[in-house]
Amino acid sequence: MFTDKYLSMCKYYIIIFLLFLSCKEKISFREISLHDNIIEKIKNETNFSKQSGVYIVSLFTDEGKNVCEIVKYKEVLPASNFKGCQIIDRDTIFLFTDNSFSNCYKLLNRKIYFNKREPIPGNKKEIGYYEIDTLNCKMTKFTPIITNKIH
Repeated sequence: MFTDKYLSMCKYYIIIFLLFLSCKEKISFREISLHDNIIEKIKNETNFSKQSGVYIVSLFTDEGKNVCEIVKYKEVLPASNFKGCQIIDRDTIFLFTDNSFSNCYKLLNRKIYFNKREPIPGNKKEIGYYEIDTLNCKMTKFTPIITNKIH
């Protein structure tokens, strides 16, 4: 049915295709499991949006307050300073944190690989800022104070 020439040609194309795949730069992240309170905020937002997105969840301390910032992008370049990644339904969530917040996420023993991609500037939507009780990761919405100094 297939000639030897056809089979050798198929092998040649398969090898080229595999080389092409292996040449793409891939970024790996540890899999994470975010606390239900954080996931709930993201799921509430995705119920109103028909478009899948990339969420950046930042856990940090600012002026003595433990803060969670959730921002949605259409697509973003995964940077190496993210702790990990979680995929929920059609959305991807990256976690960034500058300290432990240990009750708000778990690192799992698996790696997730993505092809490196360029960021799309803009297309950013803030979901909100929350103050976090880090003992049980309870979140209270608040508006950060932004001070503009006029000289």
